[in-house]
Amino acid sequence: MVPWSDVIKAAPEAAGAARKLWDAVSRRKQQPGAIETVDAAALTPAAMLARLERAETAVADLHTQMLAASEVIATLAQQNGQLIARIDALRKRVLFQGIATAAISVVAIVIATTALLAPSTS
Repeated sequence: MVPWSDVIKAAPEAAGAARKLWDAVSRRKQQPGAIETVDAAALTPAAMLARLERAETAVADLHTQMLAASEVIATLAQQNGQLIARIDALRKRVLFQGIATAAISVVAIVIATTALLAPSTS
């Protein structure tokens, strides 16, 4: 049996994590001035330090988003693997049932044919 209870239980969690990731990425896209052009000669040490801190914050945000994306991908991959395994088992079962049905049909046709062709003793 497909572990539908596990899939259903994990679906809201995966969807919520994907939604949070999407919101974080879309917020990031909406922020103006993500890339700033600065004259290197005009930078003071304090301005360089501030710029470095902004860059480190941006890298930390991207790292957090990457981890969230990795968790969502891992959850979806696990569910996908379970579903594929179950679908493969069902495919094999259908193939077996098809072969069994064909064999039973052949036997039924042989029995019916022999019953019709056998001389009746009445």
